[in-house]
Amino acid sequence: NLTFRDFSLTDNNSAAYIGAIAGLFDDGTLNHVRFINLTVNASGAAYVGGVIGIATNINMSEVEVSGTSSVIADTYVGALIGILSSDDVSNYSQIQNCSSNASVTAGSYISGFIGNADSPFGPAVGFIKNSYSTGNVTGDVYVGQFLGTDSGEIPVENNFATGTVSGNSY
Repeated sequence: NLTFRDFSLTDNNSAAYIGAIAGLFDDGTLNHVRFINLTVNASGAAYVGGVIGIATNINMSEVEVSGTSSVIADTYVGALIGILSSDDVSNYSQIQNCSSNASVTAGSYISGFIGNADSPFGPAVGFIKNSYSTGNVTGDVYVGQFLGTDSGEIPVENNFATGTVSGNSY
């Protein structure tokens, strides 16, 4: 088990691929990680997650963002992951037993959990289950509490989301 307290990450260069653990996480496992009072301030940046910017073919479980946590960026932004993806039918992403209460502020494709779930190979290549999001989300377009968008139709099972969602398009 790994716990980070009062962790802060700031990007002033409008970079891409930003996360407290990794900007890009490909083909791996991340388990039993907790952030208490996580702050990611990357105004103008894309592909930003509180934990991971872009996760491809990841097996992630029991990852938590709690306390007074926030993520601020521009596009494809999530409290846990900016974009969740899979790159073929034999390698797929699995997210389970994860949670976030972080507030998220961004422009588009934003949520309190995963900004965009994108699997070009259809719904059989990953899942998100037994997870939740409770933070407030504020943005412009494609704003959601649990998923900003789900362009790959990745199945979600036994998840929930609460909190205020504010935006111009949902």
